[in-house]
Order: sequence, then structure tokens, then C-alpha cells
Amino acid sequence: MKIAVPLTNNNQISGHFGQSDYFGVYTISENSEITGMQTVEPNEGAGCKSNIAGKLATDGVTVLLAAGMGGGALSKFTRNGISVIRGCAGDPAELVKEYLSGNVEDKGSSCHKHMTSSILMPQHQHHHHEKAHSCGCGTEGHSCGCN
Repeated sequence: MKIAVPLTNNNQISGHFGQSDYFGVYTISENSEITGMQTVEPNEGAGCKSNIAGKLATDGVTVLLAAGMGGGALSKFTRNGISVIRGCAGDPAELVKEYLSGNVEDKGSSCHKHMTSSILMPQHQHHHHEKAHSCGCGTEGHSCGCN
């Protein structure tokens, strides 16, 4: 099994999937332990218009643990056989371990107002751009991802 996590250059989970600098791809043993991690750089970017979903699927990734992701990217990953778990934050390796322990589940949108775990996104955490965008949290005038 392989699990991918979109990351920033400082090894933090990218709050916006489409702005990821690279992906940490964790190889998981039959005993649900991390046996290795490699980085995959998205040559054409990581947004919904890129082919990163196909590339990760070809590399054997079956799960993506992400913070926020729009519908277009979510659809691409699903079509490529990759399960997407949204609403994640924290240390990437610890997040993968928590997922393997059954403690991480999809929150269904990019923004969450109330979270109890440090692995899940804290209250409405994302930055705003000059242009209007939406993250699916219902806040008027903003959106994250491609729909």
C-alpha cells in the first residue's frame, strides 16, 4: 500500500492541494507500518488540471491524505482509484500513522469550523487570495480548487 500527502517545501501538509510543492509517498508494510518515504514532484503542477492523480496512481498510491481539495481534483483522484481523505493537517508521518490506526476520516470539505484532533485542520485555516475563491465551507466570496 502507498499513501500520498501533498506537502510544502517546509515539509508541512499543504493547505491548498493545488499549491503543493511535492508529495510525500509513504510505503506501508503488511503490518501497517511505514517502511519508506519518497518524494514526487508534480512536473506540471498539482492542481486539478495536472496529471498528478494519474502519476500517483501509476506509482501505486491508493490513498491521498490532504487538507483542502476542490471537486475537480477530487473527481480526478477518484477516477484514478485513489481514495481522498480531506481535512488533514499536522506532521505528515504522524498523520499517516493515525490514518493506519483508523483515527483519520474524510471531513467532506476544505474548511472546518470545529475540529478536536490536532491531525485534522484547525478552525477555518487557509489563506485568501486577491481573487475571489471558495473552499466549500459556505463562506461567501471564496473557493478552493477547481469545480
